[in-house]
Amino acid sequence: MMDFTLIREFKVNIIPPKAPSIFEVICAPPSFGWIKSNCDGAFIHDSSKAGGAGLFRNYRGDFTLAFAENIRCNTSVHAEFGAVIHVMEIAIDRGWQKLWVETDSTMVVKAFTNHRLVPFIFRTRWFFCLQHTNFSHIFITHIYMEGNSCAHFLANLALGISSTIILDSILLGIRNLSRIG
Repeated sequence: MMDFTLIREFKVNIIPPKAPSIFEVICAPPSFGWIKSNCDGAFIHDSSKAGGAGLFRNYRGDFTLAFAENIRCNTSVHAEFGAVIHVMEIAIDRGWQKLWVETDSTMVVKAFTNHRLVPFIFRTRWFFCLQHTNFSHIFITHIYMEGNSCAHFLANLALGISSTIILDSILLGIRNLSRIG
């Protein structure tokens, strides 16, 4: 309290910082017949290591599949795009026709309506996925990073691997996280 008295005596104007905004993040399973994927990219600037990951869940919210992969790129935006493209490629390979992609990258979300935002090195794969006849429906939504913890965990795990890992059962490390993101 003495600090405030001293500050007032010197006629210092105190402007308190704005309180942080609190957002409720709700994870919802997709509708019947849909597959939902949460994905994320990770990038370490100092070492130029990049990784991407995705988790797939069915309409009951049950774990279906996950992947973690090393991505050869040089920016965090490229890592995010690489992860989303791999999600679409897996969905095509599995024959899933209705795909809901959720990512914490607003740039990737915007790229679904403005294809000029897609980095040049990914455009061929991007257009192939979007124009693939397998998809009857595909849409993408943004999720805050706090709600994408499982994909974030896997993307960071991917920084230390040299290839792609496909998981058909849930890892113990993300079992506890899977109910929150």
